[in-house]
Amino acid sequence: MNERWPGCYIPCIPDAQFVGNKDEGFVEERRQLLERFCLECSKYQFIVESAEFQIFAHEGGEVTARLESLPK
Repeated sequence: MNERWPGCYIPCIPDAQFVGNKDEGFVEERRQLLERFCLECSKYQFIVESAEFQIFAHEGGEVTARLESLPK
């Protein structure tokens, strides 16, 4: 989204973690951060209606491949 709208405010998505990512504390913290990310995004119609956010919010499985297939 930063590439599509340079200079526009885009909330930061929380970092993923590969080691210890099954730990209950980490899972709960990540859930809260992702919830805050979604709430922050919901304040901006251009974000909510973007193909990128729609893929993130609705797709299952490998999101990265779908995002990379979008036209630049």
